[in-house]
Amino acid sequence: MNLTIRVKTFNEIANDKDLLKKLRKLTLHHFSGMNHELNSFEKIAKIREVEAKIILAYVNDDLAGWALMSKESSDYYFKKSEGGFKPSQGILFEIFISNDYRRQGIGSEIIKIARRKAGPYQLCFAPWNKISNDFYDKFKHYRHKKL
Repeated sequence: MNLTIRVKTFNEIANDKDLLKKLRKLTLHHFSGMNHELNSFEKIAKIREVEAKIILAYVNDDLAGWALMSKESSDYYFKKSEGGFKPSQGILFEIFISNDYRRQGIGSEIIKIARRKAGPYQLCFAPWNKISNDFYDKFKHYRHKKL
């Protein structure tokens, strides 16, 4: 497997409609937290810089998964966070790996990079089901909280 991971600011990809379409397609569903954040970021990008990074994982040249790291406020309803996400909590982290590429270590590589990029901030994970919750539990030694 030839894995390539790229980290870009949202501002770098804000006008790349093809990539944004691929990211939207590569999420849990249309109303997912990740799509909600992309909608918000697109609006913010029209008036100022967005404080978010996008982590892209490619196997060969195929987009296998992606993650977002955000310091932007979010009003999305997370299971353990009634008021959404606030930047004072740390960095919002959400990830999605294509079914074709799961259980190959791609998500683990992305989260390792996210931890390094987060610096002193804790990662705020947003599990949506038991499988994703179990995935995040593998990183108990990371400074984090679940939303």
